Amino acid sequence: MPIDTSIITGTQEHKHSIDSSDGGFLESTVTGMTNLTQGGIIQGSAANIQTNLPIGAAGERLQVNAGATALEYVTSPTFTLTCADTLTIGSQTRTICEWLEIGV
Repeated sequence: MPIDTSIITGTQEHKHSIDSSDGGFLESTVTGMTNLTQGGIIQGSAANIQTNLPIGAAGERLQVNAGATALEYVTSPTFTLTCADTLTIGSQTRTICEWLEIGV
């Protein structure tokens, strides 16, 4: 693969998983992406740097961070309801148990 930088000029040795004429992927040991974790996600930065986002913990969900610049895992909210709690659907307000009884 020809390269031209102020440090290196010429062809950098690299390997493909299959014959490159068939479009084989570069082997992971020569792509620079050697720090990947099982279940992780590759995400890019504004500087075109690829980083690994390790898989989250059980029960966490993936969301965009507050600055809208990256992905992050957060704990999913939990709710505790009792039969006395009410829920409004449309214009009707009923207890949770009433909604369950009518099959909503």
